[in-house]
Amino acid sequence: MNIAVIGIGAVGGYCGAHLSRYAETHAGMRVCLVSRGGMLDAIRADGLTLESPAETFTARPALATHDPRDCGPLDLALVCTKTYHLDALAEQLAPVVGPQTTVLPLLNGVDNAERLQARLPRARVLNGCIYISAVVAQPGIVRHISGPGKVLFGSSAGDHEPGLPVEALLRSAGIPAEYRADIETAVWEKYLFIEPVASAGSLLRRDFGGLLAGEHSRALLEGLLAELAAVAEARQIPLPANIVASTLEKYASFPASTKTSMQLDYEKGRQTEIESFSGYVIRAGRAAGIHTPLHEEVYRELAGK
Repeated sequence: MNIAVIGIGAVGGYCGAHLSRYAETHAGMRVCLVSRGGMLDAIRADGLTLESPAETFTARPALATHDPRDCGPLDLALVCTKTYHLDALAEQLAPVVGPQTTVLPLLNGVDNAERLQARLPRARVLNGCIYISAVVAQPGIVRHISGPGKVLFGSSAGDHEPGLPVEALLRSAGIPAEYRADIETAVWEKYLFIEPVASAGSLLRRDFGGLLAGEHSRALLEGLLAELAAVAEARQIPLPANIVASTLEKYASFPASTKTSMQLDYEKGRQTEIESFSGYVIRAGRAAGIHTPLHEEVYRELAGK
């Protein structure tokens, strides 16, 4: 089985380390990690180290490269890049995917599977998300801070066949995974979790604890949640009636110092995924006739538009 994990940041590093270690002791399995810069150099030199609350280990993939085309015809591709790289990545992936390939995006946002399937029509594209708080501690080292590291995924078309073997593989490699028949709901629940706190945290420069503790910041967070829940309802996404309250409870269960990857990128002056966060909510709201003034405020301030 030929597997590529594409985008070795926090999420890709977590998945790539587990799969690479598993492949080391299972004949016929090959894992290729696609990265760049200092991370790629470090993996080539010393392997990929994962530090987690349960264990720390170093794994060596069969190949580490900057180009997915070097990985050869793929059976499984885990896409863990930033959303703004997705279109360019699809062009690189096209030569090495086909009817035998399952593509599983584990990115922020809710339209990644749709975007990939449009550009990779021959592949079987699933939809998915992951619950984890992790960071790149330094090149070659990923630190799993908290969260279960659980992958939820499934087929928007209701096709179970390509999903169940992937579930078994991920579990065997040490990654908690659950195939979900209601994957659209699962992905939107994750989006409802991550988008408002990323938007509010980036705008106010506060971690989870700071957002929940402040009167103004908590009100902003609740307002963003309510706007996004209204958009989801207009799009007929079946979410729990108490989704706003339950999401606030989820925030409180994380360490108070937790920040989203978008907030960390914003604070460091890097490119952010704002178009897949507040930008997407605004566009989806307009298409559904839902007004999203708080998201528009966040977008104006963060994107400068």
